[in-house]
Amino acid sequence: MGPAPIPVREPKVVTHIVDERTRTLQKPSSAIITAIQADPKADLRRERSNASFASRELAALMVGGEANLVLREKIAAAVRADPVFSKKGKYFMERSELYRTTLEKYLALPKLAVSMGEKDPIAVGRIIRELIDEPGGLDLHLGMFIPTIQGQGDKEQQKHWMPMCTRLQIIGTYAQTELGHGTYIRGLETTATYDAEKEEFIVHSPTLTSTKWWPGGMGKTATHAVVMARLVTAGKDLGPHAFIVQIRRNEDHQTMPGVTAGDIGPKMGYNAVDNGFLRFDHVRVPRRAMLMKHSKVDPDGTYHPPPVAKAAYGTMVFVRSDIVMNAALYMKKAVTIAMRYNLVRRQSNPGGEKSNGSHGQKGLELQVIDYQHSQRSLFPVLARAFAFHCTSDYMRRMYFRYEKTSRVDGDYSALPELHATSSGLKAYCSWATKDAIELCRLCCGGQGFMALAGFGSTFGNYAPNATYEGDNNVLCLQTARYLLKVARAVAAAGRGKGG
Repeated sequence: MGPAPIPVREPKVVTHIVDERTRTLQKPSSAIITAIQADPKADLRRERSNASFASRELAALMVGGEANLVLREKIAAAVRADPVFSKKGKYFMERSELYRTTLEKYLALPKLAVSMGEKDPIAVGRIIRELIDEPGGLDLHLGMFIPTIQGQGDKEQQKHWMPMCTRLQIIGTYAQTELGHGTYIRGLETTATYDAEKEEFIVHSPTLTSTKWWPGGMGKTATHAVVMARLVTAGKDLGPHAFIVQIRRNEDHQTMPGVTAGDIGPKMGYNAVDNGFLRFDHVRVPRRAMLMKHSKVDPDGTYHPPPVAKAAYGTMVFVRSDIVMNAALYMKKAVTIAMRYNLVRRQSNPGGEKSNGSHGQKGLELQVIDYQHSQRSLFPVLARAFAFHCTSDYMRRMYFRYEKTSRVDGDYSALPELHATSSGLKAYCSWATKDAIELCRLCCGGQGFMALAGFGSTFGNYAPNATYEGDNNVLCLQTARYLLKVARAVAAAGRGKGG
């Protein structure tokens, strides 16, 4: 005979009844506490009303004018009204659900952007992407795959690929980093060997360390990839070049013959993004799979180098300017959370002296923001957030000026300064922002450690910026090398003039 079944016991319902005498006895004690309480919402309203500047004017200045501010408010209202963009339950989701719901938001983005009826739906889309506030599987499609085609593809290639990109008929990623190489691009081991007889490249991963590792969207989402591989033609290794390779079938999303791809698994953060791995086993692609705006390979295998050795750096500079812009966005988010909490949280010293010499309301504990330590911690972060905002705007305009002069006039003379500036700013801004997010968390005490406070996901999603698109220590050296080169040139010019 089997074991006897365990009897099921109904839970005992305990009713809690508070009699009138108990309430009467407690009432004076409660009054002692409530008499020295403040309404957090009232604290925020008071602080905002005491501002020495017009906040609306500052908000308009930050986004480029009142019309842009009105547009952002209109877009934000549309995002809030659409259920697909809801963030409800975000901090309680498993990784697979977070990936799926974030991807749904990105897939709904184009339709909402077009429905707004604005002249520039792409600009509207950028704002919606900012409001989604979660990196997703389409990030590299929007942030690197498309810009690489625009920056390194010739006109015919852009005409072929861009319509499919914008309609999401294909979804791309950017496969550069390998298990064995990241910052040292010249050391990449994936090869693209040209077969002149068939006018095709053979893309191959000859070693374990040549496995592409980390591309966002590679795990599940992407159908195509810009693959950085060492071009070999007529037996000559000509270094890394960009190739568009289909990695999954459009019909059923299965990997293409000779392609092995998948997800690398959970990370410290950034888990709505399906970072993946990629390997090639003698995969053939057409000659025109190589992006040929700058470098070219003729049908017979003749190689034509770019007009400027580092012309292809333009896309990388664009991405780094994007990282600087993200630094401002993430720092503004973190310091806003911390400032608001420090305004509504009260801590000790009832009616005591504030940092400005005035005294708090009698009986009320001081707001945390009134202490010097809070101000010394948060005010520099707030100032830096404004500085990074302006810097990112300047960096972006600097890039677009270069892009125009190089495209229209074939003038690449601004590239060395642009590369050095973007390298230095990427390193400094990503380091400073990563540290600022943690500082803001610490300024919120124990509550800052709650997932719902937002610091954990903010830090986890931003921290990779200090690593990808170039190791920060190496980027600092690149900027320093440029500055020393300029200094030597100035000194030599001075000596030439007898100075």
